[in-house]
Amino acid sequence: MKTALPDPSAERYAQALALYECNDPGAATLFESVLADDPAHVAARYKLANLRKEAGALDAAMAGYTEVLRRDPAHAEAMNNLGAVLQMRGDNAGAENCYRRA
Repeated sequence: MKTALPDPSAERYAQALALYECNDPGAATLFESVLADDPAHVAARYKLANLRKEAGALDAAMAGYTEVLRRDPAHAEAMNNLGAVLQMRGDNAGAENCYRRA
């Protein structure tokens, strides 16, 4: 019987999540690494977008949330955070639309 090999992407995600929860900026690099291996990893993309928003990189955050919602249209947290980014950029109508959809 073969033993399953550990998934390096899953291990990197777990490490990134631990750093994220400690507000360690190194989390972004690990989330990016996870996404390089698995662009469909919605959780990593969402957390990376959160980091971008907190850093004030609003264009990158908006792109991240938009991609999360493209892959998972029911992701309420991403919709809410997209609304926050739009509001920070002065698009109150767009923000209100996101908040209603969240």
